[in-house]
Amino acid sequence: LDQRAAAETLARAVLRESDALGYAPLRAEALLMLARTRDELVDPIGAGELMLDAAWAAEAAGHERVAAQAWTQACHVLGYAQGEHARAFEAARHAEAAIERAGRDPLLASQLRQRTALLHAAVGDLDRAVEDATAAVELAGDDALERAASLGALVSVETDRGDYGPAAEHAREALRIYEARLGPMHPELLVPLTHLGRLAVVRGDGATALPWLQRALSVVGTDDGQAPATSWALLGSAYSVLGANHSAADGVAEIVERGIVVRQHVITQALELGRRDLPLRQQPLERKAELGDRLAGPASLDQRAITLGHPALGHHPVQRQE
Repeated sequence: LDQRAAAETLARAVLRESDALGYAPLRAEALLMLARTRDELVDPIGAGELMLDAAWAAEAAGHERVAAQAWTQACHVLGYAQGEHARAFEAARHAEAAIERAGRDPLLASQLRQRTALLHAAVGDLDRAVEDATAAVELAGDDALERAASLGALVSVETDRGDYGPAAEHAREALRIYEARLGPMHPELLVPLTHLGRLAVVRGDGATALPWLQRALSVVGTDDGQAPATSWALLGSAYSVLGANHSAADGVAEIVERGIVVRQHVITQALELGRRDLPLRQQPLERKAELGDRLAGPASLDQRAITLGHPALGHHPVQRQE
């Protein structure tokens, strides 16, 4: 959390410098950088508006690559974090146009298809979601990390559609890529590890789910306020699946309590961000609390918890500076 806050401070400094220079393409890049830090700090309203600002600034400056990136990420934040699906689909159309103007870069197209796959899943069109996610994997080509990110989106929508076999295979492939490229303890491993735990839980196999989810928590650290809440909730579900006679059943109370603590931390953080003076359109703090609650993940540990969307379940593909 401290590192993300430091990144925001640096991003704001870059934005001030770009304003002083008066160079429009640099300002667009700085706005996108700041938007990404707000997204990392679990501020979907701030991130979404800043991404839109970055997109329009990039288009005005003729900086088509940054415009494509900003519209693509706005599609994700508006559609997933804010639940504003109509605005998200509109952002996706702008992203497609910007990608076309930027020369049809397949990696940019892959990143967009990852987001549109999850967006179609959010509105219940799972067939189209799988179609877009499959296209994202193909467009990633030989870029291993982009392929792993695309596989994360594909696993998420395959699981939603009940295609558990292919989902497990794709989650393991993504895990192998991340381990080979980033090492065994990189935070990006949270996505495939949580996917594998989720798949085991939905199949009622708590014994298989536990080691996946415990490892998911280990790679991010249990004091992180953003991502682990869903892993904790799933871990509690896995314990429940095992039944009261399992030797680990005594740990259920601790798991539930930790999940609640992480969840409340994210809600509080969202409220605090809402009180800060940001150069964007404000919305009531109650709205920020609602969004923080959604991002923190489900409170209950029943089977419904594992069906909810969350960044750790593939809704937050790897973001890398080009």
